[in-house]
Amino acid sequence: MAKKKYYVIWKGRQTGVFADWSVVQAAVHQFPGARFKSFESRAAAAAAFQHGAPAKSKASSAGSKTASGVRQKKTAAAIPAAPAVQTELFATAVGQQAARAEIYCDGGCEPNPGQSASGMAVYVDGGLQELWYGLYDPAGTNNSAELHALHQALLRAERGLETENWPPVTIWCDSSYAIQCVKVWAKSWQRNGWTKKGGPIRNLASIQICYGLYQELQDRLELRHIKAHVGIEGNELADRMTICGIAEQKRDFVRYAKDQDINAVLQIKRPS
Repeated sequence: MAKKKYYVIWKGRQTGVFADWSVVQAAVHQFPGARFKSFESRAAAAAAFQHGAPAKSKASSAGSKTASGVRQKKTAAAIPAAPAVQTELFATAVGQQAARAEIYCDGGCEPNPGQSASGMAVYVDGGLQELWYGLYDPAGTNNSAELHALHQALLRAERGLETENWPPVTIWCDSSYAIQCVKVWAKSWQRNGWTKKGGPIRNLASIQICYGLYQELQDRLELRHIKAHVGIEGNELADRMTICGIAEQKRDFVRYAKDQDINAVLQIKRPS
């Protein structure tokens, strides 16, 4: 079976990350100056899309398809390096499926707009397994940080479902904005060529990436809203990870390597 590919469209009738070549063909065929490329993983495609189309280069090598399906040469221009994301995973026993998998994601910004970061807490069968933090932005917003956190939660869910024998996953997010973007508004925005009445769509690149992932995973994943700061452990831990991300100005999204004692993590406070 041919290895699955993911496609980035930087310029076309639609833009974003896609897994269906026929959708890409329709978006770029005979579109003036169309820019698109295939990647081996969704993570690589998402990073490339966020960084924008690579500079055109005369140097090339054999590789990609044209919109009509004919193979053409790919430019050798390098994609700028994306923020690193650690991919250390925890594994369930071979052939054994966990009963429950939940991911809590959160974004924080102090002040808003201002320094922002994202955090995530991963639970399997009710037990805390992983804490993640980072994606520091010195000029972010609360909404952008929430979308970055949701993106990482969707990527983590994808890995768990595809390589770790996870059951259907629940992602808990306290941002109504992020959830509405992905579950409600993105569908009509995409239908209208990623435009909306009243002005540009803010955080469009992040929304497109999250929407694409959600579309692929929604039959095995539930995205639900959770009330913030009411003492729910997973939400509180994800919140503390955003504090760490801002305090350390951690631009990559990394596994929390310190003592994962829940009570100790919950004692982390925002600087006064």
